[in-house]
Amino acid sequence: MCGYFLCVALASALGEPYWPKPADCWRLGVVLLETACKHGSLELSVPWRRCAHLAQAMREILEFFAQAGSHSQAMASMGGVHDGAALACLAALLRPEPLRRASASDAVGVLSARRVNAAR
Repeated sequence: MCGYFLCVALASALGEPYWPKPADCWRLGVVLLETACKHGSLELSVPWRRCAHLAQAMREILEFFAQAGSHSQAMASMGGVHDGAALACLAALLRPEPLRRASASDAVGVLSARRVNAAR
């Protein structure tokens, strides 16, 4: 394994088919969360066991993000930003189902559109 633990391709860790774009969108969501809310936000907010096998930890992370309100809970875990646009973007990227994740350009579009509307 190479890189940050929580940015690994979830499908690969779970032995499922690998879809490159959804995997990259998941990683982008993790980077957004860690950037907006401080490094370590995901580890603090998601109840997964650090010593768990990689596949088990990934299942626990996916189960967390399948719950309503989990994205805002993750953002609030370290006193991070309380921004509706960032939350919408995060929710679009960190979806448990790979083929339902927003594309990177769609997620950035959501973020941009909400910021433009908020400025009006």
